[in-house]
Amino acid sequence: MDDKIIVSNRSALIAKYTAVGVVKIKAAIGRLIIADAKRGIKSRFVYLDDSVAMKRFRGSAVADSRNARESKEAIDAIYRAVNPDYLMIVGAPDVVPHQDLTNPLFDPPNDPDRFAYGDLPYACDAPYSRNIAAFKGPTRVIGRLPDLRGAHEPSHLLALLAIAANPKSRKVKDYGIYFGLSTKSWHKSTGMSLFNVFGNSDALTLSPKSGPTHPAARLAPLTHFINCHGGMSDPAFYGE
Repeated sequence: MDDKIIVSNRSALIAKYTAVGVVKIKAAIGRLIIADAKRGIKSRFVYLDDSVAMKRFRGSAVADSRNARESKEAIDAIYRAVNPDYLMIVGAPDVVPHQDLTNPLFDPPNDPDRFAYGDLPYACDAPYSRNIAAFKGPTRVIGRLPDLRGAHEPSHLLALLAIAANPKSRKVKDYGIYFGLSTKSWHKSTGMSLFNVFGNSDALTLSPKSGPTHPAARLAPLTHFINCHGGMSDPAFYGE
């Protein structure tokens, strides 16, 4: 019986990194599986678009890596056949897609997002649906180790897999200092959250005027707590 199933999509990885890059990724996943075994976790790697592998789970292989329904049904088949304790998705949404839930708050221009994309349905036994109400009771432990969306060489993903295979624990106190950023209108709510997590909200800064750039010393803490909005196509945080 497998404790953990690691899944990805081979054709999507090849489209990003070529077959040579995928060989490196598979080798890195192999090292993770060996490391898992030393931790007492039996892991198996499965390509969701591998018809032979998916047949063993009595499921259908993913034909289109962009198809949310196909990926959901493939992962559901794995759970029905194996019921692993953990399942890890390797790759960003351009490798294994997020599920395309209909956004119940869609109301342009206030909320222009027609879909609420995410991995929640993968964690639920309910079959594929765009109705978010169908996924109220997650029963599966699902995680995603994402590469960089649109990347063309796999160094970032290989580094993440190496970290997963050889993690280094830190003391709790190492995370006691934090970088906190919010807006004036939300500062009370954010302050309460920081207090609940860290025991104080003393290091909370507000945008604007703080940001979008911050000195290196300010960003040095291992924990960042950010409660802001940004631009539609800009990584900077502006506030509201």
